[in-house]
Amino acid sequence: MLPLEDDGLFRAERAELRQLLALGLARVATDYAILPLLELDAKLAPVSRATGARCAFDRAPGAERARRAGWHTTDVLHVAGSDGRSDELWVRLADTDGTPVETFTAPWDATLELAARYRRAFGALAASEGAGLLGGLFAGDGAEGALRDGPVTLCEGGSFGTCAASSPAWRDRVGELAACFAGEDAAAAELLLEPGAPARCEIVDLERLEGREGARESCLCRALSTSAALGMGPERRKLRVAFEASDLAGKPRPGMRVVDATTNLESRAGWLARDRSVAGKVEHGSVRRLEIEHLDALAAPLARCTAPTGSVAVAEVAVREDGAVTGARVVGGLAAKDAVACVEQALVRGAFDCTNDGRSAELRVAIAWP
Repeated sequence: MLPLEDDGLFRAERAELRQLLALGLARVATDYAILPLLELDAKLAPVSRATGARCAFDRAPGAERARRAGWHTTDVLHVAGSDGRSDELWVRLADTDGTPVETFTAPWDATLELAARYRRAFGALAASEGAGLLGGLFAGDGAEGALRDGPVTLCEGGSFGTCAASSPAWRDRVGELAACFAGEDAAAAELLLEPGAPARCEIVDLERLEGREGARESCLCRALSTSAALGMGPERRKLRVAFEASDLAGKPRPGMRVVDATTNLESRAGWLARDRSVAGKVEHGSVRRLEIEHLDALAAPLARCTAPTGSVAVAEVAVREDGAVTGARVVGGLAAKDAVACVEQALVRGAFDCTNDGRSAELRVAIAWP
């Protein structure tokens, strides 16, 4: 029973609904044992097995941690109706490789407020044999209409790559937000806010308040909760706050992929977007790659490093058991000493999930400059 994720719910609501979902699954999924939630959360905590230190990157998906432990996981989906069918809530049980093995469904009553929809659905779950695979709906990552102020970009609500017209109304507090990303090269946070006495403000789907993300939530909410924009309506609002260090503005990000890694650092197959010029036209494509959670965050500091267009460098990276990078060495592809030093300095800023055996790890990465 993983924590419930929904960017329209506050932390206390998600905790309550997770308990109700556990009760609903215990009723219908009789072939499975539901682990005690406190015990599960303790075992899935983002800490090193060897030292108990918090992982350098502590927001790796909980489903991955659960699968490593050999457990099935839950996946909660709102499925829009089609061909005359009403909306439904699906709760899927996935095997240790992520493959859905059983699905339970319930009606989804869109006339209720959000938490009440879940409460009713979790009380009405039933086994379903007709649920199949889902298609996806994807949107661009643009920020048309966003408020931009120095290194900070703020976007309220909106969808499909656009921001609500009310985004500039947050200007009275945007100047305070950069300090919440001190020491970062590029980062972002999505927040859920609701006016009131006191106002409510949280980073979306953040369960644990200790660590860097908890401190960031406190900092961002302290500023945004006193903005005049929050009182423009009674409804909950969603804001995306993005930060990019001033010296990185406009600099292209190099692409990265894993060449090799020790098996105690979790990796997976993925895709890397790549553009190329053919007969004077730009063609968009992608290449298959091996990737590790949070590796792409290194593209920002690496953008400071100057290399000839089309260059590819290979570097070895040493990772401590808690995911912190302890050293990096360029082993091929770059000749200029200043470029080599820049790449090695950038890679040391890396932060990864803890290793799965409490021991240090190594990886070799290829870095390609567009």
